[in-house]
Amino acid sequence: MAPEADVVGLLLLSLLGMSSTSEHGRCKNYRLQFERVFSVPGDVAMLNSTLLSPSVFNLSATPYNVTWYRLHSHLPISNQRGRVLVRAETLWLLNVTLEDAGDYVTVVSTPDACYRQQTKMVVDVALSSCGRPRTTGKSLSKGVTDRLSCPLKGLMQTLNRYGVEYSLTWYKGCELVPHDHSRLHYWETFLKVIGVQREDQGQYTCTLTFSLDGVTGSVSETIDAEVRGDYCLLPQVREPANDVIKAELGSNLTRRCLVFVPCEGIPRLNVDVYWLVEDSYIADDPLERVYSSQQRVVTVQEDGVWMENWLVISELKETDFNLNYTCLVLSERGSPYCYFTLLHTGASWACANITPLMLRGTTSTDEVGGRARGVRAGCGRPLIGLCCGGLWAVRGRRVYGVAVVFAQRARNGQGLPDLCPDL
Repeated sequence: MAPEADVVGLLLLSLLGMSSTSEHGRCKNYRLQFERVFSVPGDVAMLNSTLLSPSVFNLSATPYNVTWYRLHSHLPISNQRGRVLVRAETLWLLNVTLEDAGDYVTVVSTPDACYRQQTKMVVDVALSSCGRPRTTGKSLSKGVTDRLSCPLKGLMQTLNRYGVEYSLTWYKGCELVPHDHSRLHYWETFLKVIGVQREDQGQYTCTLTFSLDGVTGSVSETIDAEVRGDYCLLPQVREPANDVIKAELGSNLTRRCLVFVPCEGIPRLNVDVYWLVEDSYIADDPLERVYSSQQRVVTVQEDGVWMENWLVISELKETDFNLNYTCLVLSERGSPYCYFTLLHTGASWACANITPLMLRGTTSTDEVGGRARGVRAGCGRPLIGLCCGGLWAVRGRRVYGVAVVFAQRARNGQGLPDLCPDL
């Protein structure tokens, strides 16, 4: 807030109208902040502007006024009991909804200048009741005492500056970590892990609970903790299964990519899971109609790790159908993938399996056959189809007849399984 001695200056600001929306378009523009604000419905979110800084203007000698706007809106954001609280450079959304996602603009006005800055807020749909869709990675060293640091330190510092009391709670997966746990100890903003063991790998969520403007709310962040170990083998894509999904136009669709990574010991997991449509990667931006979640570790077992990444289409359009949606896994051991094909409900199968990546760069029928057998081993099902009396592979709108693979498999003593989906 401005110093009390500068009340006259603030009155001058009001007379000059420096904070009006008609003027802030001519303010010095500090553009979009690199740091995004991530939240989920029901949580509290804090948006913070960095304009109140000596590097922007002389805070101690200059009166100023701070106003918040939604991008492209001419109405200043004001306090709403139980929903919105404006405190100078911070904007608090006390009960986040999906509609709160988007860009916000901060305008700082002084008697002879003004400054503006943009902040983006992303609201993710919580696909699980445990943890948050976006996670922060952290390695724990096996056999020694290590610690996890709650990523909410900046918010805690702001609450301390306001004199607001808060409590910090830790969860491992869905289970509350009690304060009298034998090996997991609360320590300031950390969770100390005594003598790290294999079972300590997993997701940890720190939840900050506090009351602001008469409203009790919470903010949570999730850490994906890995215990350092030995090695992992080639990941296995368990879902999707090179199958066909039918859906109605206008409906929504969620599909999981489920990956199992066989591991010996507790290695540093270096595996990335992506969704693609045809050749294009699908971004993890819930503001888009078609987006993917961030990957996360679901379960850690003795023989390996289960991971998942969700594909979400909020409203199916005509252009979404008759396409392949591919789950691609990148790892040091290889890059397996599997897919599903999306069809209209009631549509008939077009006489061929559709393959997303198999035929790129092939120059011979032998190579096509080799790829078909290799993908069959990786996915548990071939990416080619025997339909209408011939063996075919399809990429986009181009159909490749590769009936010679029939002979290739016969020469290698392989049988020809039923490759056509029973639809």
